[in-house]
Amino acid sequence: MTTSQVSQGADRAQQTLALLPVLRRWVTARVHWAGADAGLSLRQYAALTGIRNGASSPGELARLWQVTPAVITGIIDRLERRELVRREPDPNDRRRLRLALTDAGLAASTLVERALTEELA
Repeated sequence: MTTSQVSQGADRAQQTLALLPVLRRWVTARVHWAGADAGLSLRQYAALTGIRNGASSPGELARLWQVTPAVITGIIDRLERRELVRREPDPNDRRRLRLALTDAGLAASTLVERALTEELA
């Protein structure tokens, strides 16, 4: 790579990094707006999406987000109280519980995803 190419790459990286706070504010606002009926926060939406995409335990979500399991437990507890997520026995390991979306949780996550996708499109 030439010095010019390296410089252009660094400029693009800086521009991308500058967009991250703007994108986070936009996504947070859109999730709040689209999920208003469900009262979803960005983290709750992310948890629903993670479960919908195959994360079956709080530990898996914690590893995915690179946070402690305690952070995830609080989010899952709130989603469970609102009947958007349920903990159910793991058919492969009776000592464990796995996470599953309820019909309401699936509907809420799909509604927000659709709103975000349409807005970006």
